Amino acid sequence: MGRRGRARSLGQEPAPRPPVTAGRPRERGSGGRPAAPWGVFPLTEIAIAIGVVAVVIGLTRGAENGGPAFIAGVGISLLAVGELVVREHFSGFRSHALLLAFMPVVAVHTAVALLTKDPTATRLAVLPEAILFGGLFVLLRRRFKRRIRA
Repeated sequence: MGRRGRARSLGQEPAPRPPVTAGRPRERGSGGRPAAPWGVFPLTEIAIAIGVVAVVIGLTRGAENGGPAFIAGVGISLLAVGELVVREHFSGFRSHALLLAFMPVVAVHTAVALLTKDPTATRLAVLPEAILFGGLFVLLRRRFKRRIRA
């Protein structure tokens, strides 16, 4: 016999179920996905979709004609995904320490590769980038663990 059956046989009413909140953002601290600052409008998802379409257009046009669309698509997608990852990580919903630590390392490596145009300098930058990645990861992971304990 289930819990409701036992409650009814004992003359008690079953406990009321909490209201269903599907489709609505949850408040901070409730343990659910953090609400976006702009409410329920799916701005992040739309931006990611636009970025993916721009990347596909850039790839289908080739390197000469599709470069700007490809770069714009990657940039838009990076911003949208970055915003979502930061919001989820720092609210304590889900740890994205690896991704958050890797994003600045990719930016530094890209800058070194584009500014020096020297493969040796790019290879030499790997050790400082690994140190940067490790330090950021440890800091971000600690921050997340403190947030979920609070």
